Amino acid sequence: MSEKKIETGDLVASYFYNTSMYEEELLHYGIVLECNDWIGDVLVLDNYGIMRWWGAKRWRILRKKNSAKQ
Repeated sequence: MSEKKIETGDLVASYFYNTSMYEEELLHYGIVLECNDWIGDVLVLDNYGIMRWWGAKRWRILRKKNSAKQ
């Protein structure tokens, strides 16, 4: 399975999972505001209204930015 690259405008989610849990739990979701490919971080505005830099591997893409112009 190929990993899609996280880009500005994508809707992303972060999950919590450990060995005592049967299923993962949603921790945060948010919109990617900026990407720093050099260090592999993304700036995310999350569901709590907090804007913070995170490692890109922490996030999974829920929906890619719709780039179609109407």
